[in-house]
Amino acid sequence: MNWRTYYLSLPALLWVSLWLSINTGPWTLKETPHGMLETLHFIRTISPFFVLMIAGSIAFGKKGDTAVSGPLRSWLLYGFVSLFAGFVMSPGPFDAAYWGFIYLSVFAALNVYVKGHDALNRAVHINYLSWIVTGLFLSILLFIAKDALFIETRQFGLTGYGVEGRVQAVAEMPMSRSSGLARFSAIPGVVSFVFLVKGGVLRRLVWAGIFLFSFSLIYLLQSRGAILCFGFALSFVMLFFGRRTRAIGIVFLIVVGLLLFTNIIPEDFVKLQFERFMRGQDVDEFYTITGRTMDWKIGWRIALDSPFIGWGPQADRMLAGGLHIHNTYLYALLTSGFLGAAFFAGGLLYAWLLFFRLLKGRAAEKFNQKVFFIQAGGVLAFFTGRSIPEVSGAMFGVDSMLMIPVIVYLTILYKQYKTSQAVQNEAGAKQRVKYKIRW
Repeated sequence: MNWRTYYLSLPALLWVSLWLSINTGPWTLKETPHGMLETLHFIRTISPFFVLMIAGSIAFGKKGDTAVSGPLRSWLLYGFVSLFAGFVMSPGPFDAAYWGFIYLSVFAALNVYVKGHDALNRAVHINYLSWIVTGLFLSILLFIAKDALFIETRQFGLTGYGVEGRVQAVAEMPMSRSSGLARFSAIPGVVSFVFLVKGGVLRRLVWAGIFLFSFSLIYLLQSRGAILCFGFALSFVMLFFGRRTRAIGIVFLIVVGLLLFTNIIPEDFVKLQFERFMRGQDVDEFYTITGRTMDWKIGWRIALDSPFIGWGPQADRMLAGGLHIHNTYLYALLTSGFLGAAFFAGGLLYAWLLFFRLLKGRAAEKFNQKVFFIQAGGVLAFFTGRSIPEVSGAMFGVDSMLMIPVIVYLTILYKQYKTSQAVQNEAGAKQRVKYKIRW
């Protein structure tokens, strides 16, 4: 298959249309659009429902096993519980239904893209497609915010923190926060880092440039969650790529430790980096994760008022005065109760179990996909770490549009790996029988 099959097909267009629906919401549907821009936002807002209908109709007539199995089946059940709770428990059933259906549309579009023959390659390419779109979104946002993206401060020097306050709207929609921009930056950073480790000399120069750009942007944006999760993802890559990368990582840590211990790195430089990371906050403020722990207490009390099925999508904003809960598992608990939250957390745990089973069996090498396998794991590691201070995967958005394709890739790779093992075992058994007969 050529690249047009993967990137210019109807399933690919359905997937991209979902990406174009990001950063809009049901408020757009409550007013009659006036002018070209408002009409475009209206179309963006309703397009996921057309995706859901088109993808659903195609899936019924398309041969092959469904792509929504294993871990994603658990996430799909979480989505259904959340949608049901939105109808029967939410104080804003229209808004809840919108977010519930748009979340389910991701599974429908992905199933149409991957279902059928050549499923593993399709799973790889839908991830590539999502990573490309992420890079394009980042480029557009940076271009729009170029005049106000960074400011010079006396305390931290150059910083991009608080960019949404300086650029409040993009095409009449809210500007991404610094943590959101850092999330966009992390994906090309992780992907290019793996290519940098594995590529040839000339290619490494290109990937090194992309990685350094991503790293610098995350650093300047001062999003602590993104910085820590990006570091976690890179450490994950170096740990599981192979012995060579593990050795390089250990040597790097030893060298940095020696430089700090011997004071070769100037103390003022170390102090500045610490102050940049703390962003002027004291230790108590840092431990509250910029007030998030107090918000979590509010969310927990609300969740206990409907512990079984929750309150439906966006329950935090509806029941806590517009508060965003900033924690994936508490958000899942609020929207779908302990039942749905168990499905969601169990699905994520299942996905990681598949990853480590595949790693142990060296499955990626057998399918000549070691580089992509580690890239997918690095992306999933980033968002798993981010699931603590943000909502990752439990609601429609950039995070779910990047996590779900990774999980479907792991699921399909594991299925094909187990099938190949069964075939090898059967062939081995026949060979042993044949040998016994000859003997």
